[in-house]
Amino acid sequence: MLCFMHQGTPYGHLTLPAVSEDGRKDILRPILPAVLARMVGGTAEDVERLLAELEDAGVFSRTPEGVIFSRRMVQDEKLRETRASGGAKSLNHPNVPQPKASSKDTSKGSLGGSLGESFGGSPSSSSSSSKNIMSEPQNGSDIEIAPAQKRLASVPSQLACRLAALLKAEIRRNKPDYRITPSQDRRWAVTAQRMLDIDQRNSEAVAKVIRWVQGDAFEMANVLSMDKLRARFDQLELKARKANTGSTPTTYVSASDRILQERNADRLHVGGVQ
Repeated sequence: MLCFMHQGTPYGHLTLPAVSEDGRKDILRPILPAVLARMVGGTAEDVERLLAELEDAGVFSRTPEGVIFSRRMVQDEKLRETRASGGAKSLNHPNVPQPKASSKDTSKGSLGGSLGESFGGSPSSSSSSSKNIMSEPQNGSDIEIAPAQKRLASVPSQLACRLAALLKAEIRRNKPDYRITPSQDRRWAVTAQRMLDIDQRNSEAVAKVIRWVQGDAFEMANVLSMDKLRARFDQLELKARKANTGSTPTTYVSASDRILQERNADRLHVGGVQ
């Protein structure tokens, strides 16, 4: 819900965008529990029950139209806008230092001149080229940021939030009173996003492993966070596949048997048949 509120309009509100009937203005439409259940990967009954618990505890508030919002996020956004507007106005204050009209050419002088001339140009040309490389911002066409880096620099995607919510729901299916804080929710969503972007994991495969882990009598107590799931994902996926097939493949050879086979082959190759 916090991830969706971060993307909501206005900031901190759990809303879906909609257009008025006359098509002239945008209106805010609250997300109903049934829709929220599909967004977080839970059942409508669980979402309604959890929403009632959160509202009774005063965790969130509602607008007169019934839109859920986070008081903390709304206050933080208001403070950010106030500081931003104050920073812009401070430039007109007489006591605030004003930006210099021109920058000093630090390459001039005995050392700077010799360096510029030694590289086949005048001191001014070398200093301008160094400024272009070191100080001037590059155009968007010169530097391209990978999509994964862009996403990691922002909030997790809805898919990552759903994976984190799925893990939490599966854990609480086994232990309803298991404590998971909002900060853990955010960290789990970030870790899920890294699994999708950096590790190149398939979201459906991650969801299958999550369900299998919390259905396994041994692993359900060992994997209680998204970080643990990410660190052991390959191992857990192999165990899940083996459990689903019900038996070891006929072509499977253990590591110890493979070593013995290689040693026997080397002996036959070097000393002949014994």
